[in-house]
Amino acid sequence: MCLTALNCGFMTANDIVCRTSLNIPLRETGFLELELADWKWNRKYRILAVDHDMLSYADADFGEWPIVIVTNPKRAREMMPLHEPISRISKSTHIRCGTLVPKPCMFGLADENC
Repeated sequence: MCLTALNCGFMTANDIVCRTSLNIPLRETGFLELELADWKWNRKYRILAVDHDMLSYADADFGEWPIVIVTNPKRAREMMPLHEPISRISKSTHIRCGTLVPKPCMFGLADENC
């Protein structure tokens, strides 16, 4: 899978959520068209994860923790059937996610200090 990221500085006014954040269009090429509010005014960014050839992402606000990316099962509105092996989802037996926190925690242990 080839992944290309483009940071274009898309801007929103008055912290309005992008209308495409709820409706993600699938391009003619089979790729998603993902837009995100800008960094300059709203301090938003996107984290990408590739899990078993399937792309997942999470949008986050700067300084907000934890950031959780659910990679399996993948959200239906984000599937790219021409480029991802989505048939694997129905055969999967696990739920997988990635979690980002600002400081290290011991695996499997969570408390208010993590």
